[in-house]
Amino acid sequence: MEINNIMVIGAGTMGNCIAHVFAQNGLSVTLVDVEDARIDSGLATIKSNRDRQVKKEVLTADERDATLGRIARATDLKSAAPNADLIIEVPLERVQAQVPDNQCVGKSPDAPVGATSVQLNAVACAAREQGMQIY
Repeated sequence: MEINNIMVIGAGTMGNCIAHVFAQNGLSVTLVDVEDARIDSGLATIKSNRDRQVKKEVLTADERDATLGRIARATDLKSAAPNADLIIEVPLERVQAQVPDNQCVGKSPDAPVGATSVQLNAVACAAREQGMQIY
């Protein structure tokens, strides 16, 4: 299976870094979180990091813009998941749940799901419903 479209659940410190790396390497990324403000913050961090690289002449403004252009945003897992070839959930940075237990991904069982967290609500829900493998 070829992986071109990544869904990263969680736009905090770790999530925005993961999204950044995939996008700068040419993959399409959907950054998902429960609130637009969290996504805004994650995207602002990515932009700030890329701006710093432009200032140091490590990359061009066009390369920065291309990276940012490959990152979409979503607050709803079900709308974001259908195009994902790989789904990554990252750890919570706050006590409240990032993904409610009852909000499942709704993804084909052919798509791998990667998990970097002990908080596996979305991943476990998808696995229960559709027989997905958790790595």
